[in-house]
Amino acid sequence: MKQMNTLTDTQFNALCKQYRNKFYSHAFTITRNTDEANDLVQDAMIKAYKNIHKFDANKNFVNWMLRIVTRTYIDQKRKNKIESVNISSFEDENGDSTFDVADTLDIAEDLNIDFRNEVLKEAISHLTDAYKDAIYYDMQGYSYEEIAEKMSTNVGTIRSRLHRAKRILKDSLETNQIFANV
Repeated sequence: MKQMNTLTDTQFNALCKQYRNKFYSHAFTITRNTDEANDLVQDAMIKAYKNIHKFDANKNFVNWMLRIVTRTYIDQKRKNKIESVNISSFEDENGDSTFDVADTLDIAEDLNIDFRNEVLKEAISHLTDAYKDAIYYDMQGYSYEEIAEKMSTNVGTIRSRLHRAKRILKDSLETNQIFANV
């Protein structure tokens, strides 16, 4: 088994300091919120530090960290679930219901969209890491060239990964009769 060349604490801190703006820029692109981006970078750095023994110093540190930032974001979003609503909050001071059937239909549509998003996230979670990363960057609006640069590969490979990943997702969702009529 090959011995991995890992980073020391000092090297890790120096690299994080050197590239923090790049990590923040990536996090801000994902979250579109300054505070969330700062929190995301901090959480990702903590996660990376805890797993620094898994990093091979012969690999690209920035790409490794950007993947951790991305996956940390996805993990955080996955944890955010729909909160339950207390029906009594829809009563006025006389105890009469202020809950409107039309509102119920809007909520049902929102829940259906949320359900479909969760199903899509679940399907994506079963992809290989390379496919997940490519799909994620594609969903964020990055060009093939930008994705290739972020993933340290060539454009042809990115096109191929995206094509295969989308085909796998489509087959998976149709097999489970999700989005079959969409």
